[in-house]
Amino acid sequence: MINEPLLANKEMADKIMLSIHAQAKERLDAFYKAIDVQCKSVLKRAQADGIIVGRLSKAKVTNAGYDTCFHDGVGAYIRRNGVRVSVIIKMPL
Repeated sequence: MINEPLLANKEMADKIMLSIHAQAKERLDAFYKAIDVQCKSVLKRAQADGIIVGRLSKAKVTNAGYDTCFHDGVGAYIRRNGVRVSVIIKMPL
């Protein structure tokens, strides 16, 4: 069934949807930036500790046992050989 009042005010509905999309984009951008900051920190620490030697590459990071883990309702974090090595980054609501 079509919502008649919404169709009557389509321009306002479009503005509301654009506003919602903009807010969601801002929250996702903040989440990805937080993950990026954690990745850089963990990889710098790995290079300083001698775990990764030389230039960074995807193969070196993978071979050193690093990966990311995401749990619904908890957040994302970086781990090495199954052990968490970064803070938990929560998705902003």
